[in-house]
Amino acid sequence: MFFPNYDARFRYPGKIGQIRLFRETDTPHPETEIFRNTSDFRTRYPDDGYPAFPVVFKFDWGGEGDTVFLLQTPAD
Repeated sequence: MFFPNYDARFRYPGKIGQIRLFRETDTPHPETEIFRNTSDFRTRYPDDGYPAFPVVFKFDWGGEGDTVFLLQTPAD
């Protein structure tokens, strides 16, 4: 075994893939919700309902924090 394990990297691509890997291996990680798009978000949080803030919003792509944002209010 060596790090990084490129087999896992290609089998579980992106941040969504990482969450799938963590869930499948029971690896501890922060509470996470995955939304495929804004319609998916609105289905789960209708009528301007929102998850508890603050939250960390991450796109499925990017690296080294490029597409990671701290949201402290719905306006963010």
